[in-house]
Parts: sequence; C-alpha cells; structure tokens
Amino acid sequence: MHFILNSKMGFNKDQVILIEGTGSLDKRLPAFKNELLKLSGVQAVSNSDFLPISGRKRNGNTMYRVGREKLDPGTMVQMWNVDGDYLKVMGIKLAEGRNFSPSLGSDSQAAIINMAMVRKMGLKHAVGERINWGQGQGVPIIGVVEDFNYESVKQEIGPLVMMLGSWTTTVAVRTNTSDIRGLLGGLDRIWHKFAPQQSLRYDFLDESFEHMYTDVRQTGNIFTSLATLAVCIACLGLFALSAFMAEQRRKEMGIRKVLGASVMEVAGLLTRDFCGWWRLQL
Repeated sequence: MHFILNSKMGFNKDQVILIEGTGSLDKRLPAFKNELLKLSGVQAVSNSDFLPISGRKRNGNTMYRVGREKLDPGTMVQMWNVDGDYLKVMGIKLAEGRNFSPSLGSDSQAAIINMAMVRKMGLKHAVGERINWGQGQGVPIIGVVEDFNYESVKQEIGPLVMMLGSWTTTVAVRTNTSDIRGLLGGLDRIWHKFAPQQSLRYDFLDESFEHMYTDVRQTGNIFTSLATLAVCIACLGLFALSAFMAEQRRKEMGIRKVLGASVMEVAGLLTRDFCGWWRLQL
C-alpha cells in the first residue's frame, strides 16, 4: 500500500480539486475557468472528463499510421479529449515535442501520444508522424508524454492519444496553497455566481486515487491483523515453554539462590537458551 500510494505514477495527484457537474454551464464554461484562475492559490485549471483514475470516462478506438492502413492491423488505443492546460494540471511531463497551444488553430486537429503508443506502433520519430482512424489524412503528432498510470497499477500502461475537445462535466483545479478551506470558499462563491440553483460538488484527486485501492488496503489490513495474531500466539508459546523449563529447574534455581546467586543471574540462566540466535541454529 505504501508503494502504491506514494510511488511515482507519472502524474501528480496531490493538490488537485475536481469540480463535478460543470456540464450544466455549457458555453459559460470558459468564463467559469477564467474566474477560477483569478483566485489566489489556483495555479492552473483544466476541463476534461478523462482522468487518470479508474471509473472515469474512457474511449477506445483503433489507430493506424497514415499510409499503412492496409499493412498495419491497427493499434487499440485510448482517445481522450483534453484542453491545453491538462498536462500542467495533472503534472504530466512531455518527453518530446510540445503541448497544445491556444494560439494555433491547427492544434484542434493534432494529437499528443504517450510512450506506450510509440513503442506499440514502432515510431522511431513520433513527432511529425500522422495517425488516423483508418481513413483520411489523419492528424499529426505534435508531442509525446512520458507514460503514466491512468488505470490501476495492476494493469499495464496502454497506448493513449490526447486531442483537444470541450465536452466535459468535470473541471480540475491545480492549487498551490495550504489554505484549502479558504480556497473552497472562493470556489463556492464563483460556482453560485454561474449556477445559483446548484450546490458545489467537488472531490480531491488524491482521495479518488486512494479509492481505487480500497480492496488492496483491506487485504493489507487483514494480513497485518493475521501477522499480529501469529506473533502473539508465538509469544504465548514461548512464554509457556520458558515457564515449563523454569518449573523443571526449580530445585536447581533454589540451590543457586541459597549459594548466593542474584536474581539477574538466575534470570540469565533461564533466558540464555532463548536469546542466543546460534542456539536456534543448533
């Protein structure tokens, strides 16, 4: 559990607030995002339903390299709709190329892929290659991100394609403040400004991440309890054995006490056989 919850997953799950139900904002979503960016403690804001935790939106499709549709059987990939701030909010690092740029209209028909897809499709120089869904000119690859676990660590990281899209019901907010309560108050005020009839619903990305491993946590607790019980039973057996040996040597210990042996010396004689690791080997 310590390894799962604290090892590097390829993205930064800490200090990210997920605001749910933002689909009702519709065309006001960009304005809502800009208002959030004005809050103190907000570092970046992204709107995407595709999040690196189980149970969130997924979209599988088959991808081909342009010009090799008839030769290539295709690669099954995950296709995610994200915005230009997604990588920054999630802390996902670029390994090659660049991120989406809001100033370039051509990026609306471009893609960022992960290293798993580079390996799967055998791309030597991924940036500049074009991929499609089996027909047409496809879209160019403008960047490659390092692999990150978007499902449980029990599963292998699969090929992933990210493209610009605006269909979302979740807004992710990257924070850089310790005053989370004050920040949540600011989020609530802005939310009621745009949706006065709805209450603010939010979650934390790291808590959602931990929920993925509830079964692992429960299994760990069971094994910890059983191990503790086993140690207690072993200690009881050891105590019973030492008491039995002490009873057998009662007369010997009485004679030693009469001859002047101290309590510590007598205790040492009784426990010596249990404390020496070399005696266990014998």
